[in-house]
Order: sequence, then C-alpha cells, then structure tokens
Amino acid sequence: MKKLTLREIQLEELDMLKNITDFLDKQKIQYFLCGGTLLGAVRHKGFIPWDDDIDIFIPRKDYERFLKITENNIIYENYKVTSFEKSTLSYPFCKVLNEKISINSKSSLDKNLWIDVFPIDGYPDDYVMAKKLAKTVSKYKGIIYLHTTSFMSIIKEHKSLKNRALKIILKPLCMIIPIKYCSKRIVTAVSKCNYDDSEFVGEIVWGYGICERVNKKNVFSKVVKLNFENQKFNCPAGYDEYLSNIYGEYMTSPKMQNRVTHYIEAYKEED
Repeated sequence: MKKLTLREIQLEELDMLKNITDFLDKQKIQYFLCGGTLLGAVRHKGFIPWDDDIDIFIPRKDYERFLKITENNIIYENYKVTSFEKSTLSYPFCKVLNEKISINSKSSLDKNLWIDVFPIDGYPDDYVMAKKLAKTVSKYKGIIYLHTTSFMSIIKEHKSLKNRALKIILKPLCMIIPIKYCSKRIVTAVSKCNYDDSEFVGEIVWGYGICERVNKKNVFSKVVKLNFENQKFNCPAGYDEYLSNIYGEYMTSPKMQNRVTHYIEAYKEED
C-alpha cells in the first residue's frame, strides 16, 4: 500500500469526479459542483490548496434517478455507490467510494476515498418555517457528527475551548442515539417540500444551514462550465449568490486557523 500525499489525494479525487460526471452526463442527470469544490473552482480554478474532498449536488428528482440507475450500472471500475436510501450508508445522502484507496479520517464511518453526492431539496417559502427546518436538520446532523468523531479529533479542532468542551460532554449522550435514526429524521424532514414546486432550495440534508437557502431561479436555472484543475464541470450560473450566502467575501482566503480539512490519510493498492 502506498501512502498518498495531499496532492495525490486531490488528483485521485479529480479522476473520480471526471468519471462520475461523465456517467451523469451520459445518463442526462443534472449535477453541480458545490461547497468548497465550487469555491475552489471560482477562487482557485481548482482545489482549495488545503482541501481534501470533492462535493457535488443533484436536484432531488435526478438524485433519486441516479440511485436507481446505479443499482444495475457500474459507474467505473472499483467504484461503489452507497447511500442512506439503499441502506448502505448511515449518512442521509450518497457517497461514491473508490475501493482501491483506503483512508483514515475524522469520521469513523469513512473507510475509502469518496466523493459526496448531495440532493438539493425544496425549502418552505416562509422564512420562519425554513429556519425551523434548518434547525431541526442541524440538531440531528450534530448528533451524527459527535457520534462519528473521536474525542481526540474534537480536541484538535480549531474551535474555542468552550465549543470543544461542550462537544466532549455531549458526545457520550449522542452515542446512545443511532445514526440511522438521525438520518431518517433528516430525510423525513426535508421531504415535505418538493424541489420542483419550491421557489427556494438548498442542500439541506448536510449543508451549511439556513444560509444556503437560495432562490432556485436565480441560482440553478442555468448552468455554466467552470475550470477546475484544467477541466470543465457544471456549476450553477448563480454561484455568486450561493457562495456569498455561505462564505461572505468568498474571494478572500480564510486565516490559517480557519482552514478546514478532513485530515485524511489515504493508502492506495499498488498494481
């Protein structure tokens, strides 16, 4: 087994992204880069230099079609599609795994290098109701995080002492609540608003909270192709609204202590 550097991890993930999006394009499934991956495309034209994962999201209807299609179709050699809906993943979304690359990370559930595939769901039009939904999801997401993150990883977080101490106190209590129960509650909560009928949408199941709620027409009505590591991928035309809501002045890099990674150690099977 060969231990990969951060740059080698990024390049392996780039290969995965290319293979996955080629499959999505062939199946006429709409997708967009999201989160830090989209930010990297806009600000760095590739990976954020310290980033170690890739995220995409898909409108709920196409997301469900993707899960159905991959029951009988292989995306690429050594790739495995896991999801809460297929009962092969405890998180409330989907991961595409590269089974040739094993990892150690902050989460005890992650064993292989992955790309996250998130559904985009509808938000209530009423902001108070939308905020209530985001708060409910955040509660269960927090339980899952503490359930899967070790005490040592919490201690090493770039958070305040008060924040880390509270997490350490709550972690034993969260361990009592099954992860799949929390994920089921999240999926049930977000299913109440249909994406197609909603004016406002967001990556609710694992996103950044209410700040990610955007006007669907403004953000997702058109697709633009942006450079990411000298290749072009689908991005929402309204990426400025999306990124501004999440990161504020997103073209300014954060201070060193605020740069977040998954602390991945990756090992690749050698031929």
